[in-house]
Parts: sequence; C-alpha cells; structure tokens
Amino acid sequence: MFDTINLDPKAIENIRIGIEKYNFIMLHLRKTNVSSDIEFQNKYNGFYRMRQRQPLYYHTYFSFMEQMKETGVTFEETLRYFNRKLGRIEASFSSKLVATINPCYPVWDEFVLKNLGLTQPKSYSKNRIEQTIKIYSEIEQYFKEFLSTNKGKELLIEFDKFFPGTDLTNTKKLDLLLWQSRSNTSQGNQIDNNLTFCLGNIENSCVTLPEAQQMVDEWIKTIGVRYFSELTNMTILTEEVGELARIMARTYGDQSFKKSDEGMNLGDEMADVLWVLICLANQTGVDLNEAFLKNIEKKTLRDRERHQNNEKLK
Repeated sequence: MFDTINLDPKAIENIRIGIEKYNFIMLHLRKTNVSSDIEFQNKYNGFYRMRQRQPLYYHTYFSFMEQMKETGVTFEETLRYFNRKLGRIEASFSSKLVATINPCYPVWDEFVLKNLGLTQPKSYSKNRIEQTIKIYSEIEQYFKEFLSTNKGKELLIEFDKFFPGTDLTNTKKLDLLLWQSRSNTSQGNQIDNNLTFCLGNIENSCVTLPEAQQMVDEWIKTIGVRYFSELTNMTILTEEVGELARIMARTYGDQSFKKSDEGMNLGDEMADVLWVLICLANQTGVDLNEAFLKNIEKKTLRDRERHQNNEKLK
C-alpha cells in the first residue's frame, strides 16, 4: 500500500507549494465568510481542482461549507446534502469539504482509490450513494491502519524532517504525500494509459449495454476529465439527433447532399447519439440494460395484438 510515494527533490518542492496553498485555505476558513469570499473560493478551487462548474454549484458548495464549518459535518451528511441540492453524487468534493473542516478526515480521489485497491461505484449503480459511503469508510480505516504501521511512521518522520513545524494532521501529511505522487505522474504517460485502456476495449467484437456504460464512464473520467452537466448533455443529444436527421433526410429523403456533408457517416452519427444517451444514463443512475428489458416487456404486453390488427401494416 502507498508504494509509489517518493520524497525526491521534485516531490519535496511540490509538497512545499502544496503546503503554502493549503495553509492559506485553513488560515482563512474561519476568518472569512467562505460563501462570499471570492479570493478564498478561487484558492480553494485551484488547490482542489474544482473547476468548470456552474455558479449554482459553487454557491451551494461554499454556502454549505460556511454553514457547517463551526459544527462539523460527516462525509455521509455532505454527500447526501449535495445529492439533494444538486442531483449529483460528489464523492471527491464532498470529502474535500469534510477534510477542510476537519483535517483528520482523508480526501477521496482516484489516486487514493488506486493505491488502496478500491473501485469507484459505477455511475449507473442503483445504490451508488450507499456504496460510496461504504468505500469512504474503508478509506478512513485504511488511513488509520497505515499510519500506525512502521512504513507509515517512517513516512511521517521523513515528512517532518523536510517540513518541520507545519502543524498538519498526520492524515493531511499522508494526503499531501499522495497528492505530490499524483502530480509527479507524467501527463503524457497518463494519457497513453487511458488511450490503451479505451482502444484495448475496442478490440471486443461485441459490447453489452452494461459494458458500454462502463466504457463511457471510464473514458469520461480519464480522457474526458469529467461529465458535462446533465442539461448540457441533453442539448448535445438534441444536436447529435439533428446531425443524424440531416443524413437521413439526404440519404432516404428528398434533399440532396451539400459539399459540407461529405464525410458524414450514418453509423457514426448513430453512435454519437448513443454515446450522449449513455452519458445521460450514467449521470442519472439509469441501468440501460434493465430499462431496455422492461421496455421490451412493456411493449410486448401493450402491443401484443395492436400491430397484428393494424390494416396499414398488412
């Protein structure tokens, strides 16, 4: 566990910069109204990479932080609050809010999950919230156990040697060590690994609906960084259907192709529609396999005799 942690000169400099940024956040957390302090929010967003969100998201997030910073809040309470208010399951940013208010709590991110051998719940899982809460409990337990091991104690001694008098919790020290290891990873190698994963799956001659949902989810969280908002993807879906309709009108309808239509492919446009539809399913927690089977059953029961008795179809 945590075998990738190295305190080389570059890592030490990364941690030093990280401590400076973190100290600003912690120094101002209780001195300012974080729900309206733009400088605090910008520093926080930069440190925790909470970017490209809608204004409502930031307002909800920092208002809740301001509301709970004196009394404290649990991961489960935070996760469920954002799910109610924003319709999203924000495991990572919920943990970062909780760990900011109480630095004895660990931060959830993909690098931590990888080091611990944990898997993030799929976006379309029915009990995703409960699974997320369970995994965070496991992260807490892992941190607690590791910090009591000889390896954990050695790392803390090394940390204090390079950064004496930081007044950071042991959990935060370990978090910063993990953070620098992630930052030290070559972006080019990370992209290559993501491409290898995605292109490797393309070799499969047949993909089931659950596999398709998983492939899209993995692509979005690696190469795509994150999902667009649900409303944005709904608009993109409309756009993709329009492009599909354009080819259909020219191939099977009465319109003629324009020069700008060259290179457009019917199958590719259908795949674009399917891609965005899968994104929406993942974001809204819909299991497409289950939904499709139920839809077939509904149509079969409802239309068992309807089409047989339709004179227009004979």
